[in-house]
Amino acid sequence: MQKLTTSACLMLGANLVSNIGNGMRTLVAGIALYNQSGSAMDFGIVIVLEYIVLFVVNVLAGPWADRYNPKYTMLVVDLLRGITVCLVCTQLNSGYLFFWIALLTVVVQVGKPFYRSSTFVLEPALVKPEQLTRYNGFAVAAMQLGQLLGISLAGLVLSLSGVQAALMITGISFLLSALSIAFVIVPSTIEYASHHKGSGILKWFHQLVQDWIDVAKFMRRNKGLTTLTTLGVSDYLTPSFLNIFLAILVVHRFEGAPYALSLLDGSFALGAMLSGLFADRLVVSIGPRLTSIIGITGQGLMFIGIASGGPREWAVAATFFIGVMNSLSYMGIYTTLQLRIKGPFKGRISLVRSLIATLLACIFIPPITHLSDSSLTLALIAAGSVSFGFSLVVLIMPSITLFPDDVIAKTKPSEKEPGSNPL
Repeated sequence: MQKLTTSACLMLGANLVSNIGNGMRTLVAGIALYNQSGSAMDFGIVIVLEYIVLFVVNVLAGPWADRYNPKYTMLVVDLLRGITVCLVCTQLNSGYLFFWIALLTVVVQVGKPFYRSSTFVLEPALVKPEQLTRYNGFAVAAMQLGQLLGISLAGLVLSLSGVQAALMITGISFLLSALSIAFVIVPSTIEYASHHKGSGILKWFHQLVQDWIDVAKFMRRNKGLTTLTTLGVSDYLTPSFLNIFLAILVVHRFEGAPYALSLLDGSFALGAMLSGLFADRLVVSIGPRLTSIIGITGQGLMFIGIASGGPREWAVAATFFIGVMNSLSYMGIYTTLQLRIKGPFKGRISLVRSLIATLLACIFIPPITHLSDSSLTLALIAAGSVSFGFSLVVLIMPSITLFPDDVIAKTKPSEKEPGSNPL
């Protein structure tokens, strides 16, 4: 079995620990605000603030990730998140809790695009091409496990020790992630974009605009890459669709049983984790194109299956397999994107993918949500049809356009390297 380097293992550890913090933060911050104000409106305002901040910062984070060392960007983001959470712990009894929670939200949301785009740049540099699919599978498993542990740990600590202890653990998880990243060794093979020439706000703004013009030209020259970037957002949409349906499924299929929401959500996470751990062999053996078709089509079929009715156990099994298929399509497309993008464009393209996902979510989610109010069956069929549409595009487009040379399937395993650690 091939082995991942120590730095790659440290990245996976940071992924796991930081997602524990992410899983805890939203739940604990919301409860802290509700306990003080007695209203959910304050936290609703915070959620709106998250989206506003995230949209604005996306424009800045991509060029930054392509220009500066991604390790130090991730390190600073985790340190700021950890320190801010710990600071908020000391202000729980102040009269300005809303301000502190809003500050925490801004820090986390400002850091998220920088962190995400820097990860997209750093991972292919730390992991050999033939190991990247396997690494991404472990990363999916670490993310899902971290979020599950975070939510579970938040509930346990809140019940035993209260909000302050839960927030402190959240902060510590971010600091531990920063510690793990600090020991990552960044190779010299990363190609960075050129730095700004001159100084001043106008020069900086001109360079920012030029950075995105350069990416637009690059993607226009590489139409297959642009199409693949768009198709990759199907892995964002499926969990969003599922989140719409979970509460309705609990009411209609489980008679409102309080355990059902956790059961369905946990089934998806478990499926995604197991698929992430073992699916790399499938991706390598049949190629990313066929894996992506199986994954996207499978998600659509599971939505149609839930729409057809059946016992409770079928709904649980279907959400499990949606998780499995979601990881399959993610690993096929995401890994191919990382391998295909040449030059200092990875950070910006990763955020183009996020922006496209936001745009398509705004297009598809409102009508599906509206449809679910009148007919859950039709809404599930509509969600499945969206998946089939993405799958059809992958199927009918020439393989060479989306997956040139089938880069994953044709990559040969490399020999063991000194200093590698098994995983």
